[in-house]
Amino acid sequence: MNETLQLKVENKLRLASTLVIAGLGLQLLTFLSNHPLAFLAFIFIGSPLVLAGTVLYLWSLMTAHD
Repeated sequence: MNETLQLKVENKLRLASTLVIAGLGLQLLTFLSNHPLAFLAFIFIGSPLVLAGTVLYLWSLMTAHD
């Protein structure tokens, strides 16, 4: 694997992990609140962030070829 391709994969993995961490962090914060908007933030913001990070992670592994 050449260095340019490796850097691209590493950048995609870094972005994927950032999305997952942001989503899980937001979901953790919504557990501290008992407001109905906290549930909506959990479902409509936190879950898509985790899903996008997971999909990007899998996509970057599938497309990492020479």
